[in-house]
Amino acid sequence: MNELPQSLSVTPPSGEESSARGQRFQSSNGAREVAILLACARMRLEASDKVRIRELLDLKPDWDRLTSLAIFHRLTSFAYLHLSSLGTDEVPAQTLEFLKARFYQNAGEALRQTGELLKVLNLLNGNGILAVPYKGPELAARVYGNVALRWSCDLDIIVKRQDVPRARSLLEAVGFRPRHSISEAGQQFLVRNRHSDVFHRDGGPVIELHWAFTDGETSFPVGLEDLQPRLQECEMGGSKVKVFPLEDLLLILCVHGATHRWDRLEWLCGVAELIRGIEIDWERVLQQAARHKVEKTLFLGLILAHDLLDAPLPKIVVAQARTDRDVCSLSKFVKDTLARGEIRQPQTQNTLQRDLFRLRLQSTFSDRMRYFFYRFTTPGRREDARHMVPLGKWSVPLPTLFRPFHVVGKVIRGSFSQWTSNDRSQRKQ
Repeated sequence: MNELPQSLSVTPPSGEESSARGQRFQSSNGAREVAILLACARMRLEASDKVRIRELLDLKPDWDRLTSLAIFHRLTSFAYLHLSSLGTDEVPAQTLEFLKARFYQNAGEALRQTGELLKVLNLLNGNGILAVPYKGPELAARVYGNVALRWSCDLDIIVKRQDVPRARSLLEAVGFRPRHSISEAGQQFLVRNRHSDVFHRDGGPVIELHWAFTDGETSFPVGLEDLQPRLQECEMGGSKVKVFPLEDLLLILCVHGATHRWDRLEWLCGVAELIRGIEIDWERVLQQAARHKVEKTLFLGLILAHDLLDAPLPKIVVAQARTDRDVCSLSKFVKDTLARGEIRQPQTQNTLQRDLFRLRLQSTFSDRMRYFFYRFTTPGRREDARHMVPLGKWSVPLPTLFRPFHVVGKVIRGSFSQWTSNDRSQRKQ
């Protein structure tokens, strides 16, 4: 690996930055619990981290709320390991027992999922389909060094786009069923316009089969074909598994987190630990992000990991991130959302706000227009592909014909809701 120039020398956040972060999460209503999770969201605690946690424990957090947030953010393992190691009576025994039970439950499930993942990989690779895992047990094994430290609700596997029909047939042959039963035309629509499909089996894991990392709305046109020449091997569960280089995985994790507005801290924890764990060729990472037009997305993930979880970054990366207005604004949105300690389920989220978040991450005007056109014409739910209508040489879901009216209505409703909310706030003042 090339030696980094002086401008890319890596430095941790300053004491002032860490202090400012602490103030944000201590002064906000109900955010003490989030601050404790932030301090625990790392593999190892430094002496300063332990001091910070003890100071937060002195503020008498709501332990029921903390455990609920730890479950939502998928950080019960780290919370248990670090809170139980403090040697303090400030943590109620009942809370530690609950976290301990969740820790062993999650560890057992993670080990079971690892075994299931290896079976599926052997099935696909054994039939001539290149299949690469990412996130889930693969991320835990390589970044955390222990698959038991990361709980995941599904197993993410990516294949080449042209291999999707055969991969789908192989999964169905061993008992997996797609979440939504759709026609062949609907399947073709999904492969053209989406990035994944979900399969489940009674008593088995949930498999999310990917052929891209994002839907057609975002400017990250990277598939397994593009990354195949750089694939590496790692050992997992006694087997050799093809994996992405960690520097490629860093970019993929930042794209994934931004797609979901960084709702869960564990996603950010993975980014921070990856940065801490290897010597990164930052020039190559920045060049890759520029080539795929996801600089804003990368900078957002990096600056959040730096500001919230003390991930060491080169000064020039921090400076570039902080000069981008969209990155600064979206970073503030994520931090403010975390500080409120919200537990947001996907079905209750404001989709207009989510779309605006993603829109601001697009690098160029043409990318934003493509995003707008995609959202304006493509139904947002996979089950909409059940009823297909012939249109030219392609078939499209029936809701596509009504999608523009749906989007306009959503914008009007969202704008009216925001206006009434602001009006109520002004009256209270």
